Amino acid sequence: MMSNLNDELKDLIKSTKVKTVALSSSARAEFNEAVVRAKDAQNKATQVLKAVKAGEASDPDLNKSVKQARQAIKNLSKFLKN
Repeated sequence: MMSNLNDELKDLIKSTKVKTVALSSSARAEFNEAVVRAKDAQNKATQVLKAVKAGEASDPDLNKSVKQARQAIKNLSKFLKN
């Protein structure tokens, strides 16, 4: 599950950068903030995945990373719908 979210987030970051070139300045600023949050969620997800593989992740860490990744995907997806 976490690996799939991580991969989906990575792909979404790439595709939104290409499709949001023509955004207005205010929309661009909002998009940039969403990308920063998405990259942060992706980095955390990667860290949790590594910890899980090493047997060091706790359930709260995993749950928090899943929640952040899902929210980041939702936020970036808004830019693709416009």
